[in-house]
Amino acid sequence: MLAQVNRIGLTLVVAALSSLASAQTVSLPAPLGPFLVGRLTFRWTDDARPEPMTADPTDHRSLLFHLSYPAGPGGSPAPYVPDLERLRDALRASGALTEAALDGVALVQTHTAVGAPPAGGASFPVLVLSPGNSTNAVFYTALVEDLVSHGYAVAALDHPFDVGAVTLDDGRVAAFASGAWPADPDSGRRVFLERASVRADDMSFVLGRLAALNRDATSTLRGRLDLSRAGAIGHSVGGIAASRACQRDVRFRACLNLDGLNASSPFFAGRGSPDRPFMFLTKESRLADGVTDEFRAARSRSYVVSISGASHDSFTDGPAILEAATGATGDATRITSIVRAVVRAFFDEALLGQLTDLPSLITQADATMTAYGR
Repeated sequence: MLAQVNRIGLTLVVAALSSLASAQTVSLPAPLGPFLVGRLTFRWTDDARPEPMTADPTDHRSLLFHLSYPAGPGGSPAPYVPDLERLRDALRASGALTEAALDGVALVQTHTAVGAPPAGGASFPVLVLSPGNSTNAVFYTALVEDLVSHGYAVAALDHPFDVGAVTLDDGRVAAFASGAWPADPDSGRRVFLERASVRADDMSFVLGRLAALNRDATSTLRGRLDLSRAGAIGHSVGGIAASRACQRDVRFRACLNLDGLNASSPFFAGRGSPDRPFMFLTKESRLADGVTDEFRAARSRSYVVSISGASHDSFTDGPAILEAATGATGDATRITSIVRAVVRAFFDEALLGQLTDLPSLITQADATMTAYGR
């Protein structure tokens, strides 16, 4: 795990974006639901928490997240990476993206509109997403757009100093703090858990601010966010953060970890499955015996789903962009479809109480599933 931690989740993203430097524009896989996708971006500061990655005692934790929601017609086309020119030098310097990959970013087309009005109808269940290490949240756009097109609102976080680069609410650009990750395995694991814990606090803070936004008479989303049906989702270290957020924040009613492992466990610090619906969606074919025992002790319905042919990067946009840019015929389209369908089915079941046929879906998708709990 620790050997991957500094660049986890970015290998194919960088390769894919680099391949676009001499290609035509490409579109991400189209969302399949009935709703259009709108996006608003927020920068908020948590005055109750100091920023642990800076030496300034007056510096507080500042967060950026992109809130995507079911939308009606309107708005303007959303860039794949917002604020790219401002972030460009920091993304390059941090090592998150190469120069060729930065050139490729502008060629990726989304299916999202900035500032579109929310769709009419019922309020939207809410998911809070934490990305992989050094990986900006926009690199999960294909998954986010599909969830939103099926009626979910998704708040995708750019955790300062954990993603490639992010602009804070005071104008500073916070780049990935690669120097915070020691080579020593024991120290590295300690830092891993510390950063995952900070991310979990970030997720809880954002959920609280979304509740305030939902009450704000000036907000276009007033009353449209159903925070009684909130879930946490994350990739890699973000997956561990999502499990931690579910363990200690009862407002998260379900939790999904995308291929995030902490010492061979998908849970934070080996504390076992949260006492609410949980899914570990992964490339792995087998869990360690001790982890299996943790799942068997689950008090709520829990799943382990393994996708044949998947890699750690398969949960990002990288493979799909690479196929689109090079014309290659590989597993990216299949795996992207599986990830989207399984994630949506899990949250439909856990948050909405809808009957889903996960076993049939898994069988058709060349994946395996084990269910635990009640």
